[in-house]
Amino acid sequence: MQGSSIFNFDASFAALELGTFASLFLLGVATLQAWNVRGELAQSLTAPQPTRSAHSTFAIFQMIDSISESCAADFFHSMMFAHTVHFYTRAGFRDDANLIKTVWSLEFSLLVEAFIIMTSYLGMRVLHVTQNMVLATGIWILAVVRMGFTISITVLAVNHGTLAVADTETFKWQAVLEVSIAAFTDVCTALALCIGLLIRRAGFERSDRLIDRLVAFTTGKLWPSHQSHIYRTAGVVPNHEGEFVSPKIFSNSLFASLNQRPSNRRILLERSLRSGSTHLAFHVPEPRDESQDFQLIPTSTETDKAVPLIGYPTPPRPST
Repeated sequence: MQGSSIFNFDASFAALELGTFASLFLLGVATLQAWNVRGELAQSLTAPQPTRSAHSTFAIFQMIDSISESCAADFFHSMMFAHTVHFYTRAGFRDDANLIKTVWSLEFSLLVEAFIIMTSYLGMRVLHVTQNMVLATGIWILAVVRMGFTISITVLAVNHGTLAVADTETFKWQAVLEVSIAAFTDVCTALALCIGLLIRRAGFERSDRLIDRLVAFTTGKLWPSHQSHIYRTAGVVPNHEGEFVSPKIFSNSLFASLNQRPSNRRILLERSLRSGSTHLAFHVPEPRDESQDFQLIPTSTETDKAVPLIGYPTPPRPST
């Protein structure tokens, strides 16, 4: 027992807490989205083309939309999770009465997640790529249903007031269904984008871009499935409520990969060219004049006779 009193719990949890804070902020989808849009804006501003003003205006509006909606919501979401980690690791350590309570930042984080409009942004992208209003409307409907379940879970957690709400049957089936809908939406969104891009492929110049989308589809398909597995495990196995926070780590799925900057694609293209390639060049002969195939050339001894010679023009006759 003496060793327990000497051990500094604050120092031991400090590194874990700082690492968790960094991962929450750096692994956000909106953070990478805003960075990619910033790169597109810088490229548009420096592009020497007549339509630079139009491209710059579009990029500025795109950045404002990304930061004001998606990035702001994700940043606030990460802040709430950071406070939750601080409360359950250091502030409420060895205080059973506080640890059993649902901290206010955890309740707010659940509510903020319901209003993250990333799915609506991807619905607009699906509509732009596929030109199919049915697919885009389906994605928006799934986003609204997911938002409804998230708000219901938040209200249930606030009314209960303790972490024991995770043991209730209502919370379990709502949480599992909400994450399952999110996983299904991610897979459908990625599949629609990949099919739309595949149909619109025009040549070899876009093959690297298509490969990026297919890799992004694989990433977006695996992480939501793992996310659903975590929720189902936490809902079935008792005393695993801490598993509910871990899906936040996997929020950086296909959505950040779908907005790859052109510079990354150029780097991949340069690497593929340096790896080795064979260029074949075929010589095309110039068209020949068939009228010169049969010409008469005079002999050295006779000027009135001529010998047919193929392929050579006739020299002029000597003057007499």
